[in-house]
Amino acid sequence: MNQLTRRSLVLAAAPAAAGATALLASCGAQSQPAAQQALPPATIEYTYNSGTGALIAARAELVDKFMAAVPNIKVNQLPGQPEAIILEKFKAAAAAGTAPDVVSLNTNVTGDLVASKMVTPLDDLIKSRGQGFSRDAFYPDVLGAQTVDGKLYGVPRFVQTMLLYYNKDLFAKAGVAEPNENWTWEKDFLDAAAKLKTYMAGVVTEATFPIAFSPDLRNSLVTSWGGDFFDKAGKKSTLEDAKALAGLEFAHALRFRHRYAAEQGQEAGATFNNGRIAMQVVGSFAYGGLVTGPFKPGVTLFPKGPGGRRQTGNATGYSIAESSKNKPAAWEFVKWLVGDKGQEHLALTETTTPATKKVYPPKDTPAEVTKVFFDALKTGLYFPPLKNFGEIYNQINTELNVSLNDNKRSLRDSAQAAAQAANRMLAG
Repeated sequence: MNQLTRRSLVLAAAPAAAGATALLASCGAQSQPAAQQALPPATIEYTYNSGTGALIAARAELVDKFMAAVPNIKVNQLPGQPEAIILEKFKAAAAAGTAPDVVSLNTNVTGDLVASKMVTPLDDLIKSRGQGFSRDAFYPDVLGAQTVDGKLYGVPRFVQTMLLYYNKDLFAKAGVAEPNENWTWEKDFLDAAAKLKTYMAGVVTEATFPIAFSPDLRNSLVTSWGGDFFDKAGKKSTLEDAKALAGLEFAHALRFRHRYAAEQGQEAGATFNNGRIAMQVVGSFAYGGLVTGPFKPGVTLFPKGPGGRRQTGNATGYSIAESSKNKPAAWEFVKWLVGDKGQEHLALTETTTPATKKVYPPKDTPAEVTKVFFDALKTGLYFPPLKNFGEIYNQINTELNVSLNDNKRSLRDSAQAAAQAANRMLAG
């Protein structure tokens, strides 16, 4: 999904390197017994999607910290490149049996890599070298994004769960109370949107809208109504179900009945960043780029829907190549990356949310915002790791957009067409 790969990353000063010790900790767990640490010297390769500027140095520093802590494992970090290029290079190298030992990619490609037997299940490594690692350190739905047929094929590096951002200045000027934990989509959100629409129309001559429409908003409305795109096993699309359809109907109404979101092509330059849209749905990565903008941004959990407070998200994870000749050493590296030292470094150098239940406060982020980021993980939902997920999702978008973008077909017919198209591909 295109919206799943956009990131705005900000570098902050990283803490000093860890002392030269072989202790491996994960999420506060105790260090491993000495017997488990007795690995022969090994060299592994690590590849990941690119960063720019200081972010490159931060990721290199992360590898240096690991090698200082575990000096018998050397990590050769390959130059970062855009994720699509990393994925294609990894596939080509895996087919030739020469893939980098550890790869960091969006979890939406996990299904393809598993189907092609390019990444290895981690369950045996967890059994034999699991001290310092606990599945309970992660929310089950996040691990589910890399679990196929009951086997774990990756460990999440970070997650981006969708959040509601709002323009504090606009809310104050319009006399609208800021969102709180009791907000609901069907009452509080709609009441606020109506007041914002009236106020903004009276003070701005250009096009203005209470909320930006996006696939992230659409997807999270489906889950807020208690629906989903697929069943838990990832074998069938559930978009035809009544709850999913009700969420889609609410999304359609925002555009075409209430006129709270711009129709396709009618934005006329209005964006959240320029203050002509009052609310938007996006992940935590957006926060760092907004705090230096022309208005004060607020960020909060989603309003509650008939299905509770549930919103979609995406994750990036670490996997180990099936062709790796040093799987135990690669696993020690992955464990360290998702443990305390690795996650602390991540929180301090990237505008992302580490994937664990333990809170790692991002540098220069207010405590109340940090709380929102991590509270959102408790109610996040993630797409299952499907083979050909990209093609399936694109087909779903094509069918739903006939209604949600073009308004040329009923939502029921579009949802049915989307589900049938997805199910044909799943069956194939």
